[in-house]
Amino acid sequence: MSVLARLRPIPPRLFRLSASSLAWLDFALIFALALALRLHGLGAKPLWIDEIVTKQRVALPFRALLADTLSHHHTPTYFLLLSQLSPGANAFLLRLPSAIGGAFAAAFGGMVGRALAERFGAGRAGGLMAGLMLAAAPVMVQFGQDSRPYPMELACLMLALWGLVVIACDEEAAGGSWRSGLRAWSAFLIGTAGALSLIGDALPFLLAANLSASVIACRLAGAARKRFLIRWILGQAAVLLAVAPLYLAMSRAIDDRYMVAFAWVPPLTALRAWEVGATVYLLRIGNMVSLKLLPGHLPGLMLLAPLLAAAGCVALRRQPAALTVMVLAILSLPVLLFLSEPARPLILPRYLLWSGGVYLVLAGVGAAWLARRWRQTGTLVPVALAGVLLINLFPYYRDETIPRWDKAAAALAPALAKGADLFLDDHGVPMMLRYYLPGGDMAPLDSDAGLPDNRLLFDLGAAEAKLRAGTPVIAVHGPSGQAITTRTSTFHARVRPLGTPAAETAIGREIVLIRFNPPAGPAPGPLEASDVRPNP
Repeated sequence: MSVLARLRPIPPRLFRLSASSLAWLDFALIFALALALRLHGLGAKPLWIDEIVTKQRVALPFRALLADTLSHHHTPTYFLLLSQLSPGANAFLLRLPSAIGGAFAAAFGGMVGRALAERFGAGRAGGLMAGLMLAAAPVMVQFGQDSRPYPMELACLMLALWGLVVIACDEEAAGGSWRSGLRAWSAFLIGTAGALSLIGDALPFLLAANLSASVIACRLAGAARKRFLIRWILGQAAVLLAVAPLYLAMSRAIDDRYMVAFAWVPPLTALRAWEVGATVYLLRIGNMVSLKLLPGHLPGLMLLAPLLAAAGCVALRRQPAALTVMVLAILSLPVLLFLSEPARPLILPRYLLWSGGVYLVLAGVGAAWLARRWRQTGTLVPVALAGVLLINLFPYYRDETIPRWDKAAAALAPALAKGADLFLDDHGVPMMLRYYLPGGDMAPLDSDAGLPDNRLLFDLGAAEAKLRAGTPVIAVHGPSGQAITTRTSTFHARVRPLGTPAAETAIGREIVLIRFNPPAGPAPGPLEASDVRPNP
């Protein structure tokens, strides 16, 4: 008999991956997809005002960085991390930690979805679809390309949520031997402490977790309940001890004036509530600064996430502790933000981001449950969901989601060099223009280099006086930050007393430059741009 004839076929089971190996494979796939979506065009869009503050802050010396961060009601953890980058880091490098954090958030969210969907026998599908929702939701990609701490906070809270869900679903992990619940408890405590060290809007998660703990404790009895309560109390004490120094230092730096620091937040109107809600919860693409919704490309897609989230609630109806964890985690943040200041609640996409993340995980669980009911537990539903989400996402990369102050500065530079002054209606615009004018990206924080304060006019009477004195004036309108701004039509009416405009330039969708020449002044040459519209 030949050697080849004596070889036995390899049993098919040797090619099968264990459940643990499949879980790690799914984690890696979700992470890779989410990271690729965030790396694509990572440095293409201009920095907006909050990112410019980040770049300038992380270039400060250590003590100055701490002082500036704490005095602006931020914990310094994120900014200390970014300070390890080169002070001249470009937009790609500045946003890279957020992209990695957002990818981990999607992968950890997949773990949460898997833990929940295992309750009805669709663990892998639930994990994949929850991860897909987080990986490709426009708001998650948008913040994954923003140099602020929110994606890292979301990653920490998704890790903490996984631990809390396991504790809620597994009585042995909750109140059994310490070895059986070590991973879940460690994930919950480390993730919670990490999120709280990054930014204060993780505090509502701590409240939601403690409310959930009462439901978990009611499901346990005897010694198991006692062990759970002891672990819970010790764990909460450890988290608070770990982050208390940061919050005490911040409280001292701002002298307990928390809400004064948020006076810029615009009042909540029905339109603003719709724009924020559609961006965070309904898979719409919104402008990062003005918050305006961009045109939707898949009609009816806004109904997908709410329907899937409702299906997720139905799927978990026999798991009251797990359902409580998810619902409280979704609702605690918007409710507390509203109650903190009902007249001017902090309802903005960045402050609601992790609530939206939990909501998308629940939607992924709902998709897995529906797929199981339709006997489609293979790859068909995840692939179809991925296709829909990616089609919905791709317009984000070419849409103007950040006002083009870089182009506005380039258009204004020749006129400024010839002595023109600027009339403004937004006090954040000078910072944007100074950054994008030649050499401004390396100027120190709060510097007026390249655009002195005496060239900036906020009073209409002062602008009229400049014109009478023979100085050209350019009226600049557009949003620099998320504070309330006037409408373009209102701005046109406001500058009407300055006379007949010599030229008007539209920079993208959000910015308008209107040049006024002095009586018998020079021809409108300095505003040379392809989109100049001469006044008829």
